[in-house]
Amino acid sequence: MLSIHRSGNLNLKAFYMKRFFRIAPTFYAAFLFYLIFNMLKYALGMTHALGTYSLSAIFGTLSFMNIIRMDWLFSLVPGGWSISNEVLFYLLLPILFYMIRDVRSGIIVTLLIVVLGIGVTILSLQYYDYDPRLYMYYFYWFPNQLPVFCMGILLYFIVEWSEQHLKWRRSALKVLMVMTISIVMVLSTFRFTGYWLYFNHYLYGLLFSFFAFQLSQYQSRLLVNKFLVFLGKISFSVYLIHFFFIEIAMTVLRYLHVYRADSMLQYLGVLLTVSVLSIMTAAWSYRYIELPGIRFGRKLSSKC
Repeated sequence: MLSIHRSGNLNLKAFYMKRFFRIAPTFYAAFLFYLIFNMLKYALGMTHALGTYSLSAIFGTLSFMNIIRMDWLFSLVPGGWSISNEVLFYLLLPILFYMIRDVRSGIIVTLLIVVLGIGVTILSLQYYDYDPRLYMYYFYWFPNQLPVFCMGILLYFIVEWSEQHLKWRRSALKVLMVMTISIVMVLSTFRFTGYWLYFNHYLYGLLFSFFAFQLSQYQSRLLVNKFLVFLGKISFSVYLIHFFFIEIAMTVLRYLHVYRADSMLQYLGVLLTVSVLSIMTAAWSYRYIELPGIRFGRKLSSKC
């Protein structure tokens, strides 16, 4: 929404051109990477992962529609469910753009979509048959993720309104930041069960929206600095590649017979290793795949 308002109008052709070339080059590169990785694992007799490469699954993945079917859920790219949700959101954005014009309409539409998301998800859990192994599908599917996107749209209008009507004290914002981060950390220790298993991301969506609002009012150097800004730029590549390094780390630990699920020291070691390797690889990916795609998309969209 911020991007659209900065451009001054909703030019759908230009918008979709930029969005496609922002996402597709890196995503398709990840698809090829994981295909080769799974072929190697199959050749070494480590897995039968190639059995998931049906024509329908490949089509669902490459068209970004994998979230619409249970058996395509995670696509052939780990984490692909979220990319599919983003694309569906982009397709719905023109409608939301005309429905949400200010804070008031943003609150109304967001609340309606939250109610609809919860209602449709609960009804689907109750009345539709599904593979028990895919019981979390109704957490990942679009109706249950759309409210978080709407929170982001509402956030844009709240930030815009606050710049004209509110003046926050830095001391108050610092306190709010510490409180918000603390609440998120405490929530992350909870074990959600029952319906909370499917809807806890609404809480995180609200908290992160509130946190983003605080950052819009006050950019603490601890949270807004060169490293974190750079990490934000390469975060898409980090997201796609980190699954690979997690699998490699876990495979090595199990091969050496030293894996311990309850070891905090081992967890921190894996976290550090995966983070460093993911950031290094993502920096390369951003420079040679993402950035050229972004520039090409901007060049094409400027002609629309």
